[in-house]
Amino acid sequence: MPGAGVDELQAEYGTPEENPEFWASISANTFVDELPGPIQLHHGTADGSVPLLFSELLRDDIEAAGGSPSCSATQATTTTYVLPYSHGALRWRSLTRF
Repeated sequence: MPGAGVDELQAEYGTPEENPEFWASISANTFVDELPGPIQLHHGTADGSVPLLFSELLRDDIEAAGGSPSCSATQATTTTYVLPYSHGALRWRSLTRF
């Protein structure tokens, strides 16, 4: 279901309370212990899809897993998570866009 919104996902898989395994499987927070190195979290405070709380929870989960995320918040309309170029220039956009 590429590009599916939360309503479509809930119709297909149930709510997070009904099907926590599915929701954990698509949450970036589930995999923070697999990050290959430091990560930068650039949160756009004008992003209508990703609440600031999501980035704050991701930061907290990365720190709890032993990571040291670099965090910034700007008035941008997008939120991006970036692994430095030394780790393959991987750009990781949050999967939890609800």
